[in-house]
Amino acid sequence: MTAKSKTKRKPTKVKSWMDPDLEKKWKKFKKKHGYLFWVRSMNVRDDDEWYELIDGIEPDVSHSPKVPKTEEEYVEILKSRREVYFQLFRCYTEPTKTFLAEILDNSFSTNLDSSLKTLFDDPRVRDGRDLITMFVEKFGQMPFEKVYDSFSREYMTIFYDGFFPWLSCYESIYRSEKQLMGDCTQEVKDLYKLAGYQVAVRFGNDPPDDLKLEMEFMFRILEEELSCWKSGNKDMAIEYLKLQREHITKHMIEWIPYLCDDLINMEFKANIAEKFHYEDEEYRKAYREGVVEADFYRGVGPITKAMLEHDYAQVDTMLKVAVDMDVQAISKLCQDIPKKDVSKEHFHLVKFEEMTDRDKPYLPPHPNVT
Repeated sequence: MTAKSKTKRKPTKVKSWMDPDLEKKWKKFKKKHGYLFWVRSMNVRDDDEWYELIDGIEPDVSHSPKVPKTEEEYVEILKSRREVYFQLFRCYTEPTKTFLAEILDNSFSTNLDSSLKTLFDDPRVRDGRDLITMFVEKFGQMPFEKVYDSFSREYMTIFYDGFFPWLSCYESIYRSEKQLMGDCTQEVKDLYKLAGYQVAVRFGNDPPDDLKLEMEFMFRILEEELSCWKSGNKDMAIEYLKLQREHITKHMIEWIPYLCDDLINMEFKANIAEKFHYEDEEYRKAYREGVVEADFYRGVGPITKAMLEHDYAQVDTMLKVAVDMDVQAISKLCQDIPKKDVSKEHFHLVKFEEMTDRDKPYLPPHPNVT
């Protein structure tokens, strides 16, 4: 690792193990599952080891962004970024039947592709798209309810199973804090609060630095930016752009690309079958050589990584050019752009003014003091 590379990276979140028994336990996990970045991360002891770990695999944030020269170009890029994060959020949350239907009829890929083409050209998008196409070709003609059941179970197996191998989808874990609800969790929660959002308990009890919540938040603040332009509030639109920049540069880029690497790892795919179907050789062969439900997520992985690497510079560019944009012209262009219908999605963030008692964490009543 060169001195230049170290300077380029943001401060790490590495912490040491306080419990020597846990440290030994994770060393054993590393021997068997060291092909996963997050498992290797759990074995990092200090910042120097962290820099050694990421040397050569750091996200490439040197891509040239699109520079909007007109209000029309600005709005088109904003719409495309919003659409991409909306679709990526749907990929990383519990799948709905509506979402699966859109995957199988190719409307998901069509919407995603058209928006990505507006933003950049990257061969990883085509690679990911090919995997998604193979998934659709195999499962598109099968009974829908059967596909939905197996697809939903595959999602849980990959991200929330808790039995090796799986992907721990929390920033605090990927950044080697050695715990859930770490510093990253609080920092992301503070960002949500700054934007007027909170994780709603009625939708689950996931930590704020969960992958799907960080993706959802990016979509939410893009939606907020669009609403501000629509209402002619340029100052607030710029504030939401600043939040986007902070979220991607201080959080998303620092760990999600590594999760994407784990997601597309062929050894991870092959070993998924070992957990519950270790005696079924035909099933294991399908995970080594064939197309299975996991290949949809393996297709989403390189697309996600490409988007984050490109958007890292795109956000900064949007912020710089927004200052000189004609707010009235942008407002007029935004009037016919509808808000996304999220009523059928598994969302988790709620605006403060929309919260109900069901959204707030339970606190036992304080005992009467006599």
